[in-house]
Amino acid sequence: EYILQPSTYTAATGDATLANGLVAKLQGVNLINDLSQSYTFKSKVLMQASTIVFPDGKELVWQGYYVKSDGGSNWGIVASGAHTDDGGSIFTLADGKYVAANLKSQRISVKKFGARGDGTDDTTPIQTAMNFLGGRVAYFPRPDLKYLMTSSLASPANTGEYAFTLKGAGSGQTVI
Repeated sequence: EYILQPSTYTAATGDATLANGLVAKLQGVNLINDLSQSYTFKSKVLMQASTIVFPDGKELVWQGYYVKSDGGSNWGIVASGAHTDDGGSIFTLADGKYVAANLKSQRISVKKFGARGDGTDDTTPIQTAMNFLGGRVAYFPRPDLKYLMTSSLASPANTGEYAFTLKGAGSGQTVI
């Protein structure tokens, strides 16, 4: 299996410009417009940086948030219209369309919102996850170092006394 991640793609000619500057001819390809096939990126960051224009309804998969296998993988559907990019549930693409991420589980990893757990400041992604969860569980997988927060979390407005639950990987495994 090969994952093609061109930096640009021209549907009319089938030309894909790869990161190394080479131009590949994609024969008979209509992967971009074929809604029955998903398109995979190594990361959410690469997905948002891509200049490929996807049709509404296209399923995009990202194998990590910053890099492949960092715990931030997910998938979502391309749509057009008004939206607010929150860094976890909605991502704006380069052409102004957006991807609505699949976050339907009762337990959602903060890594899907960009928390790294490597000692860098994770306050914003953790707060964004809390704002989105509304009564569900925010899961903190075992970090490489620790989840660093430089300010207190604010309880999301109008969510009640128990707006969310924090759950770690286990005693002594998750450090916040």
